[in-house]
Amino acid sequence: MKKLLLVVALFVPVILMAQDSETRKLNSFTEVHASQSIKVTLKKGSSNSAEVITNGDLEDVITEVSGGTLKIEKDQNWNIGSSDRVRVIVTYTEELSELKATSSSSILVEDRLKSDDLELKASSSASIKVAADAADVEIAVSSSADIEADINARKVDARVSSSGSLEMKGQCEDLKAAVSSSGDINAEDFNCKIADLATSSSGRIEVHVEEQMSASASSSGRITYGGQPKIKNMNSSSGGRIRSAD
Repeated sequence: MKKLLLVVALFVPVILMAQDSETRKLNSFTEVHASQSIKVTLKKGSSNSAEVITNGDLEDVITEVSGGTLKIEKDQNWNIGSSDRVRVIVTYTEELSELKATSSSSILVEDRLKSDDLELKASSSASIKVAADAADVEIAVSSSADIEADINARKVDARVSSSGSLEMKGQCEDLKAAVSSSGDINAEDFNCKIADLATSSSGRIEVHVEEQMSASASSSGRITYGGQPKIKNMNSSSGGRIRSAD
């Protein structure tokens, strides 16, 4: 009898967490927006599709392409307090130009992206993990979200605020970075030739600069730089700090 009860106890969670899945065909898209705690994996392929996996109702998971943007979200009828989990595996064919994650969602890109221009946006505890080769890259992180990026680019413009976190490695010719409100850029393994850096309100930047740097730190902001760049402008105030890591 005890063995029977043990077997039943082991199988009950499996039954409760049983998952359904379906694969949906998609029109072409170049941007991906994810929200509402959905975990998204992107992989390059020969056709556009989305495999939806959930222990909730499949019809409540929206995968809609409009104006070249794939939106992955939950239907308005979804029970906000439910423990239902959603994972979406997206296969894409076109060059991607924008990834946006909000509201505790996550985007993981399996293959290295190649793009002329690339925008990465994460907010409200969401996350993005990506590797990319691009000409110009714009990154925005806020509200406890985080982005982990391996980037080779000509120009990178990064803005981090409100306890957001950006971890970068790779290289670029021109980096512009602004951090505020306890945001953080950890880029000690990211090499740039020219950098324009600004921190405030306990923001932090760590980066390697080779040729030329402008830096401003205020209100307990902190900048730590590696390398031996020529200093074009440097200004610290109200407890801000700028120092060399070497």
